[in-house]
Amino acid sequence: MKNLRPPAQTFNNQYNNNNASTSSHLPPKKSNQNQPNNNTNNNINSPFPNSRPGPQFRNPNNQNTSSSNNIQNSKLNSTPFQNNNNNYRQYEENQNQSQTSNSNDFNGNDNSYTKKEEREELENYNKKPRTSQKHKTPDNSYSINPNHIPRPNQSDEIYLNNEKLPFYETAIGTPPPHTTSFYSVKETQNSSCRFIRSTLNSVPVSQSLLNETSLLFGLCVQPFAEIPDYEEPIPKVETGDKIFRCKQCQSYINNKYNISFSSQNQQVAICNLCKYENVLENAQPGIKSDYLNRDYSNCPELVKPTIDFIAPTNFKSSKLFTPHYLFMIDISENSYHLGLPSYVINSIQTNLDNFDNVENSFIAFALYDNKNIYFFYAEKDDIRLTIMGDMKDPFCPLSMKKFYLNIYEQKEQIEKLIEKINSFIDEKNAHSNPVRGHRQISTLTGAAIKSGVESLMENGGRLMIFTPNPCLHGFGACLLRSSINKEKEPQKANPFYPQNEEIFVEIGEKAANNRIVVDQFIFMSTEFDLSTFSLVTNLSGGHIEFYNYSMDPITVKAMFEKLHYDLTRIFTRSNYYGCKFMLRFNMGIDCVEILGPFNKKLGEAFQLGGCDPDYCFYYNMRLNETFNPGDKIYIQLVILYDDNYSNIYLITFNMTL
Repeated sequence: MKNLRPPAQTFNNQYNNNNASTSSHLPPKKSNQNQPNNNTNNNINSPFPNSRPGPQFRNPNNQNTSSSNNIQNSKLNSTPFQNNNNNYRQYEENQNQSQTSNSNDFNGNDNSYTKKEEREELENYNKKPRTSQKHKTPDNSYSINPNHIPRPNQSDEIYLNNEKLPFYETAIGTPPPHTTSFYSVKETQNSSCRFIRSTLNSVPVSQSLLNETSLLFGLCVQPFAEIPDYEEPIPKVETGDKIFRCKQCQSYINNKYNISFSSQNQQVAICNLCKYENVLENAQPGIKSDYLNRDYSNCPELVKPTIDFIAPTNFKSSKLFTPHYLFMIDISENSYHLGLPSYVINSIQTNLDNFDNVENSFIAFALYDNKNIYFFYAEKDDIRLTIMGDMKDPFCPLSMKKFYLNIYEQKEQIEKLIEKINSFIDEKNAHSNPVRGHRQISTLTGAAIKSGVESLMENGGRLMIFTPNPCLHGFGACLLRSSINKEKEPQKANPFYPQNEEIFVEIGEKAANNRIVVDQFIFMSTEFDLSTFSLVTNLSGGHIEFYNYSMDPITVKAMFEKLHYDLTRIFTRSNYYGCKFMLRFNMGIDCVEILGPFNKKLGEAFQLGGCDPDYCFYYNMRLNETFNPGDKIYIQLVILYDDNYSNIYLITFNMTL
C-alpha cells in the first residue's frame, strides 16, 4: 500500500492544537480472548477502507498498551502522533520498517483519526495542484514557489510593434520568435528564422565551454518554407554570365561583404568568411558598376541577407526540367476491396486543374499486382496497354514521350485513359471474393519502384507508389520480420534493420542524381517493411505517408479523406528538384554531420532529388578554435535548384552569430 499521508504543514498545525476533542466516534474494538494481549498480535481497524493499516509506531518504552483503550481515548481533529518533534522524527525513521511489518499495533500516543475525517483530509490534499505544494520540514527550513521559476515569455515585447502585431526584425543577437508562435519577419541582417535558425543565439568562446554547458550548436534549416503574403518576398537578382564570388573561399557576395579601399588604394570587396580582399575591376565578370559606385539601391545582394540569384548559363543543365508525375497503384485483391485504386484515381482526377504549372505538367499511370506491371498509354485516339512481367530485372518498356501526357493539352485523352483503367481494374477483380479483415498478399512494390525510376531518368519528376501489401517476392523482396528466427538471425529480425539495403540505396542515389523524387503511400493493417522501402524515399527527398486502418467504414472514410488532402497538398504546392546544398562558414568552426530524413551525411555538401516547403534538416556544428569575446561567426547556405517552371535558381542564406 502507498503511504497516504497529508502534507507536513497540516500535521504541524495539528500538533499545536491543544483543544482537540477527546470524544471518539469509533466503537471500541472487541478483544480476542483466545490470544494474549500482546503488541505483536493486536490489530486495529485501518482508517482507510479496503486497505492495509497505515504506518506503524512502536512504544519507545516498550510498554504493552491495549489497542482498544487507545481507540477509546483517541482525540478528534488531531494526528496519530505525540505533540513533540521526537515522535515525528521517529515516524520518519520507522516509516519503511512499518510498511513491511505484519503487525497492526498502533502504540504510542492515543491520538487517531476517524475514517470520515481521514477521508476528507485526503480528498482535500489530492485536490491541491502538485506544483503549488510547499513541502516543508518541521523547522520550515526551505520552500519552493513555482511562480518564481523563470519561464519563456510567449508575449515578449521584443516581438511586438506599434500595431501590437507579432513582429520580428532579424537583427544580430536578437532571439527569434518561437517556432510554434504566429509572427511576421522583416529581414535586416540575418536570413529569416523561417528558413534557418541557430540553436544558440550566443555561441561560447570554446568547445570545452560548450561541452560543460551540455548545449548543442547546430542549424535547423527549412530552406523552402512558405512566406506569408504580408511579408516581403525573396528578391530575385539577374546575374548574367557569372555571380561574383570570393576567390579564396568561393562564398557568394552577400550583405556582409565590406566594399572599401585597400592599402594600395584599390577598391576591394572584403569577404566576411575568410577576410580575403577581392579586387574589384570593371573587366571582371560578375562585377556590377554599382559595386564600384557604392550605389546599393539596385543591389539587393548587398542589402538583403536572403537572395534568389537567377542561375548563370554555366549552372544550367543541358535539358530544362518539366514536372512529370507517375502514379503506380497496387490493384491486388486487398487493394481492390479496400477501394484504394478508385479513391486514388478520383482524387487525381479532381485535382487535374490544380497542379502547379498545369500547362507544362505531365502525368502517367501504371498498375501492378503480384505478377505483372501494367503500363497504360495513349496513341492517337486509342488507349493501349503494355505488360512487363520480368519480376527479377524490371524496366520501363515505354519512352517518356510516349508514356506521359500533358495535363493541359491532352486532358481528353487523360479522361479516356482513366475510364480504361477503371474498367480494367473491375474486370480483373470481378471474380475475386471480398477480403474479410486483411489477408496477407504479396505484390511487386520493389519492381514498381525500380521501373518507375527508370521511366523518369530522361527528365526527372515525381514517382508516387500506393499499396496496402508487403513485397514478399520479386525484385527487392523482403521477409516478414515475424517469420525470421530471432535466435539465429537477431539482426534481420530487428524491424529497424533494412533488408536488401544495397539495392534500394543504389536506386535512391540514382534518383537523387537525376532529379527524381519517390513518395510512398502505405495502407497497412498488418506488417510492412518501412525500414527497407523508406531508403529510396528518404535519399530522394520524398515523403512516406503511412495510413494504419481497420475495415471499419468510418475509419476507411477518414483515411481516404486524409489521402485526398495529402495529394492535393503535393499537387498544389511549389516543388523543387535537383537540389544541391552547400554550407560555408568562417574559420574556427566545423560541420560534424548533417541529419535529416536521409539519415546522416558527412561534410558540408549533399544532394537530393527534390525538396518542398515541408522539408527540413539539421547541421550539427562544433568549435575548432577558441574565439575572443565579441568575435562573430558567419554562415552561408547556398542551394542550387530547379522549380516547376523550368527555371534554375541559386538561393543564398546568410547568418551572423
